[in-house]
Amino acid sequence: MTDKNNQMAERIARQMHIDETCIDPIWSEKVDIPLLEYSFACTMPKQPVILLPELRFKSLLSKLIECLSGSPGKLMIVDESNTRFESFRQMTPKSMLNLYFSTQPLSALNYASNSFHFAITEVGLSTLCRAEVVFSAYRRVLRPEGHLICAIPTDGSFPAFFDILEESLFRLHPQKCKEILPALHEAMSIDSISTAIQNSGLEITGCETSSFDLVFDTVEQLLFSTLVESHYLGYCLNPGDPEIDTKALLTHLVRSFHHYFQGKGLKVPMKIALFTTQKPK
Repeated sequence: MTDKNNQMAERIARQMHIDETCIDPIWSEKVDIPLLEYSFACTMPKQPVILLPELRFKSLLSKLIECLSGSPGKLMIVDESNTRFESFRQMTPKSMLNLYFSTQPLSALNYASNSFHFAITEVGLSTLCRAEVVFSAYRRVLRPEGHLICAIPTDGSFPAFFDILEESLFRLHPQKCKEILPALHEAMSIDSISTAIQNSGLEITGCETSSFDLVFDTVEQLLFSTLVESHYLGYCLNPGDPEIDTKALLTHLVRSFHHYFQGKGLKVPMKIALFTTQKPK
């Protein structure tokens, strides 16, 4: 293994430890378990074919494999980056033969139409900003009467991130700040999320909200956690505007985190909407 691969493996292992310590217990209770309960409350075929876009947490995969114990169904983990695939492979029982991985754009999935009974996902900020396009891709690959079950951060989640993002954008791109922040907050409203789902051709059959706090001991734990790095900081590298200096934005934002939380408790409020949707016949 090369030095670069070793560094990546060590980084992922460190991140997994942070997740297991600071996120998994509360996230599993408030998000993972409800997602699976909503999924299995729907009609689940004996051999389900399930799409798992943007899978980030081992707890969700572990619980899903447990629920499908003895089932010959298929699980497809798909993401725009493959950095976490190996860690998921290592935690998967050898008896789970029908688990597959694919790296591809979520907005242009290369699966055949009508392939999956379920898509279960926890949406990050970058995806939310193009929600209608991505949800349309999920609808296409779902079978008629198939279900998209998703957890989505709503306005009011992680307010410190948006405070810091606003300050960073104002320093680097003051005019863009006036455009991007309002659009972000609008995209995270329940009404906008519902509209994006419906415009994609899916029917909303249920929606519940969950509010809870995540607690971190240090700023480093916060920044290196999967949730913050992929769901929030990842947005800075793909804000959807070619005029934004993404590298400078991310650098400024990360530095600002250390100043923002200096002498403060690292408590991160989360507000998550859990949607159950169905593709019409």
